Amino acid sequence: MRVSLWNQQVGTSVPIAVNLSVRQFDDPDLAKKIEETISRYKIVPGNVEFEITESLFAENSFQIQDLLNKIIDIGCKFSIDDFGTNQSSLSRLKNFEFHRIKIDKSFITELNSNEKAERILASIVNIGKTLKMSVIIEGVETQDQLHVVQALGCNYIQGFLFSPGVNFEAATRLLKNKTINPGDMKG
Repeated sequence: MRVSLWNQQVGTSVPIAVNLSVRQFDDPDLAKKIEETISRYKIVPGNVEFEITESLFAENSFQIQDLLNKIIDIGCKFSIDDFGTNQSSLSRLKNFEFHRIKIDKSFITELNSNEKAERILASIVNIGKTLKMSVIIEGVETQDQLHVVQALGCNYIQGFLFSPGVNFEAATRLLKNKTINPGDMKG
């Protein structure tokens, strides 16, 4: 696994974010497979964050809750991805253990064309902070957007303004040159 190579080459533990699909949650052995993979590659469980979308909760939420708890018991974290775009429900934030909210880029792209977008964005950021979750905003592409999200006090900002997606080799060079903080690579 390339994350173990990063950890060896860079000399620090690199956090990673992994998207989990609805289909993967149908696997009753998912938690066991995650634990085995983390152990095999000597990854710090607290540096692994699984991103799930709200659509996951349309299914059996009791089964999902049980599986989430098993993975959290391993030491991993969860973020809710693309928050605000599907079946947003504040009860999900109340009933499930999320470490982070990732706000969908549609809220950023609509800042200039929709006067409500910034107010909704500010509300979501405040909800995350109130619930002691970190907040990441996706899709920041301009300096104006950056200023807005900085003023809102977001914990993390992601988008092409900083860098397009990079391959393993380019990410390794960035980490070795310490031009970015490994914690900033969570996406």
